[in-house]
Amino acid sequence: MQMQKRPTPSSSVESASDQTAQHAARMDYKAQQLQQQQEEELRDNNFMEQAFPQNPQLRHTLQQSMTMAAQNNRRDQSVMDEINRLNDSIDEAMRDNPQLVAAIDEVVQEEPEFVQLLEEEQNEAGNKICQADLLFAKAKGRDGMYPYIDNTNSHLLEPGVVLGFKYYGVNHNGILESVDKTKPLTVTVIHYGRDPLNSPCRIIREKIEVKLDGRSFWVDLHPMKSCYPKQTVIARARSRLNEADHSVLTNRASHFSKWCKIISPDNRACCKVPIYVNDALPVHELKSGDHLQIKSDGKRIHCEIIDVQNVGAVPDTKRVTMNTLSEDRTSLTQITRDVTLRDKNVKLIVHNDVTQDCELHGGGYEQPKYTAEKVTDVSVIKRGCVISRRSGTSQPYSHYVVIAVHDQNDKEIDQTHDRNKKMKLTVMTYAIKFKRSFDTQFEIVQMQLDLDNVNKDAVYLIKYQAMERTRCSPDEVVSRALSREGEREHDIELNSSRDFARWCSIKHASNREQCRVRVHSAQQLLDFNRGHIRFPRFSVANKSVYDHHALMCHCETVAGHCDLVRVTLYENNSELKRVRAENLSIPADQTVTRFIYDGADCNDLSDRYDSVMGLKFIDAANKMSSADFCFWLRTGGSFSDLLAIKDKRRSRPESLQERVVKGNDLRDSDHIKLVKKIHGKEQEVHYVLTSWDQPSQTWNAVTYEFEEDHSLQLGVRRVTGILQINENSKVDKVVHNREIDWIEVEKKFNELRGMQIYDLRYFNCEHLVNYLTLGRKYSRQWYDAIKNSARAGSRSNELMKVVRAVLKILTKVSPETEATVSFIPDKGTVVCESIAIAIAVAMFIIKLIRITRNYSRNRMSGNEFRVERKRAIFLFVAAVAGVITTAVVMTASPHFVLGFLSTVAIAAALGLGAAGLCRAPAAYRMMTEP
Repeated sequence: MQMQKRPTPSSSVESASDQTAQHAARMDYKAQQLQQQQEEELRDNNFMEQAFPQNPQLRHTLQQSMTMAAQNNRRDQSVMDEINRLNDSIDEAMRDNPQLVAAIDEVVQEEPEFVQLLEEEQNEAGNKICQADLLFAKAKGRDGMYPYIDNTNSHLLEPGVVLGFKYYGVNHNGILESVDKTKPLTVTVIHYGRDPLNSPCRIIREKIEVKLDGRSFWVDLHPMKSCYPKQTVIARARSRLNEADHSVLTNRASHFSKWCKIISPDNRACCKVPIYVNDALPVHELKSGDHLQIKSDGKRIHCEIIDVQNVGAVPDTKRVTMNTLSEDRTSLTQITRDVTLRDKNVKLIVHNDVTQDCELHGGGYEQPKYTAEKVTDVSVIKRGCVISRRSGTSQPYSHYVVIAVHDQNDKEIDQTHDRNKKMKLTVMTYAIKFKRSFDTQFEIVQMQLDLDNVNKDAVYLIKYQAMERTRCSPDEVVSRALSREGEREHDIELNSSRDFARWCSIKHASNREQCRVRVHSAQQLLDFNRGHIRFPRFSVANKSVYDHHALMCHCETVAGHCDLVRVTLYENNSELKRVRAENLSIPADQTVTRFIYDGADCNDLSDRYDSVMGLKFIDAANKMSSADFCFWLRTGGSFSDLLAIKDKRRSRPESLQERVVKGNDLRDSDHIKLVKKIHGKEQEVHYVLTSWDQPSQTWNAVTYEFEEDHSLQLGVRRVTGILQINENSKVDKVVHNREIDWIEVEKKFNELRGMQIYDLRYFNCEHLVNYLTLGRKYSRQWYDAIKNSARAGSRSNELMKVVRAVLKILTKVSPETEATVSFIPDKGTVVCESIAIAIAVAMFIIKLIRITRNYSRNRMSGNEFRVERKRAIFLFVAAVAGVITTAVVMTASPHFVLGFLSTVAIAAALGLGAAGLCRAPAAYRMMTEP
């Protein structure tokens, strides 16, 4: 071993001077950091004063929360800075001492558990810092943290981060692949760019010089638990080099960076990457596990590589053994091809998640096809299969899920039993519930089918071209069908009997993700056990009823009540009212309003107090008043009676009178009324006195109201309460296509529990449920609101007709006006119709953008995307045609009333015609194809 030399005095002086310089630099860094913190606090205070000028209490509360978050962030950041400095010292020592490196490698090989423990602790510490940063940013109204890079935080520039910078004057970002710390500081970034400028926009690797000026470059920070490891991020970025599918709406630079960094099912599912473009760009190497798209005989074949071998002396040619789908698309078959790396017809297929997005693994978002085989032997009809038949030549074909097979004596036939020509089937399908002039309601029901003569009935057996792993067993098919019994969401294009039968038979990503089924009894909810539910909830803030989504994790009966269930919910909402006890300080000379009940007074209500203490009524929620509760508590009855009082089905008797008494006249079980300040407003709160507390000289009372200091803070919480289910209730169970992973749900909920992160557009109650169950933050009701606004915009000609009618009426008032026929519209007509067309165009564009974004984020199947796009186009054309018709008819008509009625009739005909044309292809297929 080579001995190290002892340092000379001159070297000691140099090291001392270096330490002094380092100490001075460290002091300057701390001073800059303190100044930056003070400026940040000043900006936060200015922001709070501008955002909440009329609410100082809310401003003070938010400032305290932000200060605590900032303190935790700074404390954790100082620890991480010290860790980084120690890491730098260790790196320097390891560079100068190879023996130390060898010793550390030996420890790593012998103690892998110790190394794994260190990595987990480091990741946990980093995750806490990122979570604090994100919460602090959320309090200031931003979605994430984007610190600008300067001399103080250049350590954030490390491989695998999302680097933001100006690219041709526009905010841009990419994945940082490597860092060259030699001056000038240079980084290698993989991003969507143009090199040279006139070339197509594609994913390239580019070297960029970094300016540490605090405004030219920034880093996107994300919680570590939602991110891939650094090496995985870089590998995902490299796998898409040469891709040229840039789209401003669905696949721009920010989408690419998120795809590489964030673990999310909303990422782009399938990316087509050329292996070779030109000699100036990189050429992808083929390896086992890669997916290819090969053009052969005019067809595109999707394959997964199993083995790659060189082909003798032929350069850039590989002999590739691959798996691909068989002709019936139900199994895999092996093929071997010689692939030239410079062949532009060969593309890499890069999936976000192979198991969910690749058809070779039973995934994908295109609906599997099926074949219909005519049944000649009834022995092939078994429990769990799907058949197709129609009741008459003028009726469409319907698909039926077979629930049970019976003989003539209604005895269920075993699968191995020899069947005769006559049998009875218990099936489920979409059937007409009721039919009116302009409304036909369909519902999934059970029905009986008698098969006397198969040849005469023309029954077809449906077989789906799907992988074996996605097919459901007969028991699973029946269970999935029964879970949707009673559903009324029929759509001839998106949710017909064919879609229902496919949903029951195969577990495929193209199936309907969520199916809403109305619950009419408590037993139905108990059978559901746990899952996603939806019910009306009263909002205290908006004083309105809305559809509330929650995840039910437990459900049980309430003793003695067949229509009540006790549920435990995970939800993102404000705290509910509850039955609570409160100490009331009522002086002897204070006047109090007491209610007088007829009959004997109830002096012993202790048993009733204990049974209801802490209780919450979820469906009644904040709509039930303290007066209703106190009246029920005094008069007796069941919980159903209390809910009947809330629903106004049972009212308080007229003999209930009020009397003003002194505080010393009160006694146990009295029903009194006091004025309290709830949510900043004074309101009447009712109490029932339980007992007098002699030591504190206060009354113990029970009420059903918020505390005086309660604030309407929306957040993620666990709620237990009572839910009423009957024929009139509007509680829906939401059946999911994929089974819910409750272990993952509990893990995600515990991470979010207690956080006040409610946002109507980005994280409402439905966002939380979908995030816990599906992993994506998505709200269907928010999307429906956008869709309905677009639909209203497409019918804006009706609004313009009303405006035009008002103008006509005003012009008819003048007596000198005569009815004349003219086909040249006046100025008012041109203005009104121009506004209508502009609104229709704007709403049409908004809807198309929304549909395209949802499809790119895997929130709808390919068939649903095409149907929604077609509907948008037809409605837009109908709206424009209606606007033009309005202008022509209203201008040419000599009589206002006749012109107005004609316009309404023509507009209605155009709307019905557009709807009919949209559904015509699906109706034709159902009439002609089994």
